[in-house]
Amino acid sequence: MNRLMTTLLIVLAFCTAPFSALGAQIDGVDIVNYGIYGAGDKDEVRSAEKNTEEQGNQEKAWKLLKKGDRIPAKMATSFGIEYIIKGTPEGEPVKITLRYLHPMISNPETGKKYTSQEVSIAALVGKKIHEGYTFDHEWELVTGAWVIQVFYDGRKLAEQYFTVYKP
Repeated sequence: MNRLMTTLLIVLAFCTAPFSALGAQIDGVDIVNYGIYGAGDKDEVRSAEKNTEEQGNQEKAWKLLKKGDRIPAKMATSFGIEYIIKGTPEGEPVKITLRYLHPMISNPETGKKYTSQEVSIAALVGKKIHEGYTFDHEWELVTGAWVIQVFYDGRKLAEQYFTVYKP
């Protein structure tokens, strides 16, 4: 009976372990594109939505409009990176943390001021991922150095610098 309980506890521990600990070996990140992005046409959006369901939110309906690290501070401008997590096994789910560093932003609605934002996402090893930032509010239009960093288990795997400028 004790052996059965021990076996059940081990199985339970594996089933409830964070998915970044399920056996993925992460070797790094390749940034394959960066710059200004826009939404694709209707057919591309429908195709990307289908891919999103099948691939665990890995590919969105984003299209690179202009490669580069200079970004105009204009409303509705989207910029970011496309990257691939290098490692094994391919398709293994992992938890990635994205950190956005930028000059001081002041939210007039909440009164909060901040120079960084962080979000954790589920990603698949070996699949292309798009992440970025869109200027949705006037108060976000802050010029200067912006950085997108990619972390796995607290280890920085990649970063891309951008210069946001007044057009």
